[in-house]
Amino acid sequence: MKKEIRPKNFNPIFDFNFNEIVGVELSDWPIEEFKKVTNWDIAVKEFNSHIDYLCDIIFGSPYPINSFSIGAAEMKDYLIHIRLFLFSDVKPTLQEQSVGQIICEFQLNSDSSDIKVWPDFLEFNEIATDETKETILIQMSKKFINKLKNDHPEKLLFLKDEQEVGKLNLPKNAEQSSQMFYLSDVSPIVQFIKEKINAHSEIAILFTDKNKVAVITGMGLLNNLNN
Repeated sequence: MKKEIRPKNFNPIFDFNFNEIVGVELSDWPIEEFKKVTNWDIAVKEFNSHIDYLCDIIFGSPYPINSFSIGAAEMKDYLIHIRLFLFSDVKPTLQEQSVGQIICEFQLNSDSSDIKVWPDFLEFNEIATDETKETILIQMSKKFINKLKNDHPEKLLFLKDEQEVGKLNLPKNAEQSSQMFYLSDVSPIVQFIKEKINAHSEIAILFTDKNKVAVITGMGLLNNLNN
């Protein structure tokens, strides 16, 4: 049975394993000067000797994780410190696209069972790029919609175009008594989703073909999201 590690300050909506995500190289990190002063190559070599242990862990995450990159690798007084940047994007190119990290600490020549491993995720408002936020939104939405398809297909409504959304008479960025929302900006949608998830509420997300979204809450549709 694989070991599971969950973030302490987030509700883990997604799971990932390092066997299932892609290792990438970033265009802006690491810089060579940093690598020279941290014993980077020694630390990475030692870390690679423990990679099977890391791949045997299932991590919980508040965001979908599709790729990773080594963000720090240093050795000081025989203590090795590794930071693995985590990305929702499949092919990130910049450090700022990271949504969190996995931190590993262990002594040189130690046994894998002695490695300390823990996750550290950004708050949503700390994520730097709108493109990354949109990636998170889309993948969260797919997860919710698939849940609805399986459990309550009769309650799932797809809106084909902006005119159909208009027929619902949903005001932008405003709540109605029916608890329906119509939001055209990605950021408040994701923030709204995050708040509802943390409050253990149920939501359904309905896409138009122009990335505008109607969010319907309180319908009793997602009682067991992670099941």
